[in-house]
Amino acid sequence: QQQQQQQQQQQQQQQQQQQQQQQQQQLTAATHSSLEAFTGQAVTCSAAAPPAAKPPTSAGSSSSSKQGQLPPSGNEQLDRYLNYLLHEAPHKFLYYPQWGLSEQGCAAIAAFLRRDKRIKVITLSGNSIRDEGVDLIAEALAANSSLLCLDLSDNKISNAGALALAEALHS
Repeated sequence: QQQQQQQQQQQQQQQQQQQQQQQQQQLTAATHSSLEAFTGQAVTCSAAAPPAAKPPTSAGSSSSSKQGQLPPSGNEQLDRYLNYLLHEAPHKFLYYPQWGLSEQGCAAIAAFLRRDKRIKVITLSGNSIRDEGVDLIAEALAANSSLLCLDLSDNKISNAGALALAEALHS
């Protein structure tokens, strides 16, 4: 009887793992689709940073004069990407790993989080984000109830930054 229970538990665990893998594959495909829509270029599975991107823009409008612009991040590509996601993109994923985000870049992402009510997943892994940047993002999480996954792996966040993030998620 114990053996049967153990086998059932193992089968359940395997099913859960398979479901998680399928969900991860779907998320990866959706993220790549999102990035392809933004860049107009095919995306392959790698840890490399995405190619330089040029989102669609309205004819005759200056990106700095558009109503509803986010504050500048200090990185023109990130600015274009965030504004594209906010105003034009049909998807719900922000994929920006390994670009090296400054505190100003984190402030722009925080402003994006406060305004975008569709975003589901944000990947900011490997960006050298420090406590000051994660504090800005953590504060913005209070205004965003749509985000389901925030990947901040491989950054320079100390225990204090992790605590600020945990407190923001707890509230």
